[in-house]
Amino acid sequence: MSKLNDDEKLVYTPVIAYLTELGYTPRTNKKRNFVVEYAKKGKAISKMEINNGRLMFWLRFSGCKEYSRIFQDAVKRHKKSWAKGGQALGSLDISKCCGCCKSENRYYHFTDEKGEKINRCGVENLLIEGITSDDVPEILRLMKEQDEYFNNIC
Repeated sequence: MSKLNDDEKLVYTPVIAYLTELGYTPRTNKKRNFVVEYAKKGKAISKMEINNGRLMFWLRFSGCKEYSRIFQDAVKRHKKSWAKGGQALGSLDISKCCGCCKSENRYYHFTDEKGEKINRCGVENLLIEGITSDDVPEILRLMKEQDEYFNNIC
């Protein structure tokens, strides 16, 4: 927390408090950059990284049905699906994915410019860019919904 500026503290103080309240344990990894991942029962829901003085935030919300444009934009940037054995699928062919996304709720989704619903692999956390304190209520809602999803499948 000491490395965060005041605006970042407005976002991440309630996020970290809620992750802790939900029972997620922080685990640090200092090999490459300073990284803290929050997981429970082997399921990671969030990751925060300080890279070259810049704070980066990842969130898993594939168990959530609805989310705003900032989260849909993160899904659009997510270009990978994972095959069994952890190899990336270049084609984004969900039907050949790792098996974690076999129900609709496990997909990330967005609506493209033509109004078509696009699904993406939901097995990992996505980088969320440009969040502000205005996004905190939705982040907390998404974490709660994802946690409930994890609790139902574990």
